[in-house]
Amino acid sequence: MNKLASETSLYLQQHANNPVNWYPWGSEAVQKAKSENKMILLSVGYSSCHWCHVMEHESFENEEIASIMNNHYISIKVDREERPDIDAIYMEALQMMTGQGGWPLNVWLTPDLIPIYGGTYFPPETTHSRPGFADVLVRMANIFNDDPEKIKQRAHDMHEALKQDVIAHIDRSEISLTTLRDAVNTTQKYYDEKFGGFSSAPKFPASMHIEFLLRYDKLVGDPNSREMALFTLRKMCLGGIYDQLGGGFHRYSTDSRWLVPHFEKMLYDNALLISVLCDAYQVSGDVLFEKTLAETVNFIRKEMTHSNGAFFASIDADSDGVEGAFYVWKFDELQQLLPEADFPEFSAYYDVFKGGNWEENIILNRTHSTLDFSILTQANHADFLSRVSSWKEILLDERSKRNPPVTDKKIITSWNALMLKFLCKYWFITLDDDVLKMIHQNADYLKNNATNGTDVYRITSVDGKSTPGFCDDYALLSEAFCMVFKVTGDESWLKLAKSISTTMIQLFYNSETHSFSYTRSDQEDLIVRKKDLFDNVTPSANSAAIQACFQVGKLTGDIELTEISTRSIESLGSILSEHALSFSYLLQIISDKLSHNGSEIVILGSENEKFLEVLSGRYLPFATVVTGNSFEKSEFDTFSSKISPQVGSQVYICKDFTCQKPIQDLETFRSMI
Repeated sequence: MNKLASETSLYLQQHANNPVNWYPWGSEAVQKAKSENKMILLSVGYSSCHWCHVMEHESFENEEIASIMNNHYISIKVDREERPDIDAIYMEALQMMTGQGGWPLNVWLTPDLIPIYGGTYFPPETTHSRPGFADVLVRMANIFNDDPEKIKQRAHDMHEALKQDVIAHIDRSEISLTTLRDAVNTTQKYYDEKFGGFSSAPKFPASMHIEFLLRYDKLVGDPNSREMALFTLRKMCLGGIYDQLGGGFHRYSTDSRWLVPHFEKMLYDNALLISVLCDAYQVSGDVLFEKTLAETVNFIRKEMTHSNGAFFASIDADSDGVEGAFYVWKFDELQQLLPEADFPEFSAYYDVFKGGNWEENIILNRTHSTLDFSILTQANHADFLSRVSSWKEILLDERSKRNPPVTDKKIITSWNALMLKFLCKYWFITLDDDVLKMIHQNADYLKNNATNGTDVYRITSVDGKSTPGFCDDYALLSEAFCMVFKVTGDESWLKLAKSISTTMIQLFYNSETHSFSYTRSDQEDLIVRKKDLFDNVTPSANSAAIQACFQVGKLTGDIELTEISTRSIESLGSILSEHALSFSYLLQIISDKLSHNGSEIVILGSENEKFLEVLSGRYLPFATVVTGNSFEKSEFDTFSSKISPQVGSQVYICKDFTCQKPIQDLETFRSMI
């Protein structure tokens, strides 16, 4: 056992038995590197990363390679989900060096933690296309020992490059509808008209950008944006990237048609997809989106939820050491399991054929929804749905006998907050009591474990251990608590959201550049303090902080918060349109702002559900909907005058700083929405 044995991270524990003398990130490893004048080999990954597992098996479990590492290096392992700040610095360095990135991330550092060389996956031995890990280790050790001046100059250049603040080179610009229109035009250039999506292979879900396109259509009326969004989402729901049996989305598609996924399932992907599926269903009424939504939420409830209400981080891509083994099928296996009379129809529906569609295996996917397939084959839809349900039951029962992939039960605040926020959004559509229970349990867990009322923690656990939060943890938790307030009408959640946002500004906001740093101002174990500006697979910390300030400011009437959000957007204004796909979440916020803050709908009283049902099928992305009992004693001017009647419910509708008379009649309300 090496020094990772006492770590709580599943990823670090997976390397605790390696013959490599791994250290966790910390002063002990750095001091040892300095005292022995050795380079540091920093290796970053996460538990559900397939190629991280491959490199561990090939190299880090290899006695000869471990001997080289132990003799010439101080080796540090980092879980990127625990320390995204470390990962961000050295990933940026790698991208500067090579133009590429990914995991596992392997970077050679000086004893002062300055990067001088790096790469992602290395095979153990040199091949015609890739240098072998053992050869690179020896070569870098020789350079470090034989040419210290070269190392010193390289380290100086990299450190100076990493200290550059990108935002200092961006011109401020006011935002307008032109900003959004140009962003949509940029999106169109990358759009795949055949299969949907906004890149060639590999294809990532791009949930936040789909959501932006639907908002833009609602704002200005642009059918092209709506079609790009809905077509892409339909292809994903029908493809292999979606687990057609168990529900939930895999990480991304390795091909252009959404067929062959990278099989890990991440909490944040599914949270963001729940959000955009809510929008797509309300826009289109398509039952494919409704069904996929329900299945995905059910998957989260069954597979990724702790008994205390917290959500787990991820499910591995591999089982029994093979990527996707849990999810794929053989043709003969399916033929034996399913009723003979049903098999032709099953094969046509799930695109099953002899020889398979991926490495002689079959990834279940569909070319049509159940309704479209019924129409195409002239089958009775209800009867066909019954047969599909029967097929799923048979195959899920068989799949349950396999060794499942490992679940990383790490509880990450920002990812939990995303899921909490979008479960609230889903509840407004379904008014489902089981979903409301999930919301209450998770919100209570986060309130009691992820924050002390001002500070926020990144990782929490039932044994009380926690790590300090980063900007996105603060921002997304604040957003989530705003949504819990909207669902419950309990102002304690809004007060908590405001307190967290206030602390976030104190710790992360730079009033000169109008931007948010990713790490706290008092953090000392990093070589630079970086900003997280670009939306990627999750909202960037900067975008999330802007949204938190906007939402809390709007709900509480705090003008200072809304002004911070506006100034922070304008600090990036000149590059938003040209790099639209890197600012998907921020473009959503801009859409909200340009809608003139939308409308405010407050439903109070004992019969709220009938009014909420009117809203459930309406796509109102710019409306702030709050439901509860009464705000008679509210400390916020936005709500202090809104009270419930003695009998029934009444609705307050406000727009452009003007409120209508309270409404108690359902039909009047329906006509005004």
